[in-house]
Amino acid sequence: MDQKLYFEDLPGELQNVLRVQLRQPGDVSAVIETPGGFMLYVTKEKTDAALSVAGLSLPKRSYEQWLEEQSENKP
Repeated sequence: MDQKLYFEDLPGELQNVLRVQLRQPGDVSAVIETPGGFMLYVTKEKTDAALSVAGLSLPKRSYEQWLEEQSENKP
């Protein structure tokens, strides 16, 4: 799903991380942890005027969810 977001609308700390880590096509950001999950970005295209990225967002599981999954996987 293509969604257009504007760089200046991102939180300042996230702008700084992306500015440093995504300098050319193919660059991959570090895994970024947020209160609700984890994010990862890959540069698709970068020009003086635009930065195009593909992003992956994974939600966090609570400790209780993780613990329940562990007991479900035991023989």
